Amino acid sequence: MEQEMEKRKQASSTASSEANTIRDEDNWVHDSSVDHKGRVPLRASTGVWKASLFIITIEFSERLSYFGIATNLITYLTQLLHQDIKTAAKNVNFWAGVTTIMPLIGGFLADAYTGRFSMVLFSSLIYLMKLPDATVAVPLANDGLPCVLISSSSWCVGLSLLTMSQFIPSLKPCSTKTCQQPRKLHEVVLFIALYFISVGTGGHKPCLQSFGADQFDDDHTEERKKKMSYFNWWNFALCCGLFLGVTAIVYVQDYVSWGVADLVLTITMAFTIVTFYMGKAFYRYRIPEGSPLVPMLQVLVAAIRKRKLPNPSNPALLFEVPKSHKHSQGRLLLHTNRLRHATLATTSRTEARPEFISIKDVVNKVINIIGHIVGTSQIEVDLPSSLRFCKQISLVNMVQNKAAIIEENENTSWDQKHNPWRLTTLTRVEEVKLILNMIPIWLTSLTFGLCVAQASTFFVKQAATMDLHITDNFKIPPASIYSLGAIAMLISVTVYDKILVPILRKATGNERGINILTRIGIGMIFSVIAMSAAALVETKRLKADQPQSMSVFWLAPQYIILGFGDGFTLVGLQEYFYDQVPDSMRSLGIAFYLSVIAVGSFISSFLIIVVDHVTGKGGNSWFGKDLNSSRLDNFYWLLAAMNGLNLCVYGLLARGYTYKNVERRVVVADDTSLSNRIDQSMA
Repeated sequence: MEQEMEKRKQASSTASSEANTIRDEDNWVHDSSVDHKGRVPLRASTGVWKASLFIITIEFSERLSYFGIATNLITYLTQLLHQDIKTAAKNVNFWAGVTTIMPLIGGFLADAYTGRFSMVLFSSLIYLMKLPDATVAVPLANDGLPCVLISSSSWCVGLSLLTMSQFIPSLKPCSTKTCQQPRKLHEVVLFIALYFISVGTGGHKPCLQSFGADQFDDDHTEERKKKMSYFNWWNFALCCGLFLGVTAIVYVQDYVSWGVADLVLTITMAFTIVTFYMGKAFYRYRIPEGSPLVPMLQVLVAAIRKRKLPNPSNPALLFEVPKSHKHSQGRLLLHTNRLRHATLATTSRTEARPEFISIKDVVNKVINIIGHIVGTSQIEVDLPSSLRFCKQISLVNMVQNKAAIIEENENTSWDQKHNPWRLTTLTRVEEVKLILNMIPIWLTSLTFGLCVAQASTFFVKQAATMDLHITDNFKIPPASIYSLGAIAMLISVTVYDKILVPILRKATGNERGINILTRIGIGMIFSVIAMSAAALVETKRLKADQPQSMSVFWLAPQYIILGFGDGFTLVGLQEYFYDQVPDSMRSLGIAFYLSVIAVGSFISSFLIIVVDHVTGKGGNSWFGKDLNSSRLDNFYWLLAAMNGLNLCVYGLLARGYTYKNVERRVVVADDTSLSNRIDQSMA
């Protein structure tokens, strides 16, 4: 009897201890984040929506500013600076490309050195101004966590410089309302201002979105579900800013003054920066862990050193962070057997040696497919036949766990220093695999970025040649037609989050409803349809006796369809690159997503040059002085074909993709399940 009572007491004590542990985990956030004073964050008073709303607010104003400038920039360049359509499109594409490639630098600096909060605050200030010959410290937290030091000798950048270029007489395009020959000084000041905005965006975009996602704990069931909605509502706010930017701001630019529009954007950005800073007590912060590239290099060096060692049959024999240090080392990754996308094709198990594909054959096939579409004869590119793609890349085989193999007499004590250039943890190895796995997905996303680039360039120029009247007495600016894409994206994001996801969760058992890559693929299908619709509309416009009498709302289908595609692919890419990168690289992850749009813009500029060169040989270039002498319909068909071919490749990659597999530290239970577990322990 006494023994039975003793067992009950022990069971009760164990259950009580377990309950206290679960409650403690539920009260505090143990995901390696800290609060604004450098302490473990209290779940009830930090993070989740109360923090992310401050962050979403500044994203709204940044997108308002960016799209208010970017969407109408081609109109400004062609009408005020008198650039031809080809030059203006290349300038806009190049600026958009630089703006969206800069986040790779900003994301790296934030992850490695400054922290996301500091980088967001600094880059937002760049939008407005730099202090003359001053050094300003922007603290991450009050207890001296890493901060960014801003030193500057110039005194105006970004929106402030744009605003001054419209108000200061000597900086204006010219002294008259209609410029016949714009001042060179204005042109220089304009592009300096634009590229300073690119620098500001470089720190703002990758850090702000990832900083917002950091406010949700992946190991907490409810917060994890809210985080899935966060990306949808982030893009909802983005689209609201976009919508106002391409309607209200563009209207002010075209019918009131460019200077007034720039002044409104400057004041709005200043107000939201103050709002963002006011929320600092509610944020959860990630402490920078140093360069994320160093651990990757350590894995590769260690793998090369141990390349001749056999892989152990049991992954438990590989080196990993001990249980006693898991909380201090962040989330751990579970072992995976192989890299699914590191090979160009799957080899059969019976193959004795890898097969090779000549780069010359691959390049010639791609060029001749494009040549066939544009109507040119076959082109032969002579490349050294020694250049070959191997279906089984030796680097991939080396990465397969070699760096985490424990040799005899090797120091494996976590408390004592071990050589990370010779022995790395299994988690570090898996992080390298994650990056290698993402490269093919990134590459096959570029054609979607190519389509996105058309919406702010050629689509807008199409609108400028059509009837812009909504009523007899009211007409819209050409760039405002871009708002249809924003409305479509708003609708698709809302319907997806509030209607489709709950239904799909029940049908598939997946927390997300459908997996991320499926969502991205659906958007890619929309891009093919959008480019086809654009080609058909442009064909009709060119055949019209009076193209200028054709309503601008003929462009609605291509904008709306592409907007639906954005709601699936762009939001999916944001979630994919944030979720699937190593935890220490999440700002860079968002930068990878932005680089899809950036490289898409660069490819668009390059493709225009190539197509213009190829089709111009016969005197019938697809890009003339204006749209009426161009053949944009053929260019759109080319884009549709490229996206269709790319979609097939993407589908094969997505089908066999292996997602990030994280070792969960704790499963947060509600009160009912907790009491049931206590009762079962005492039974």
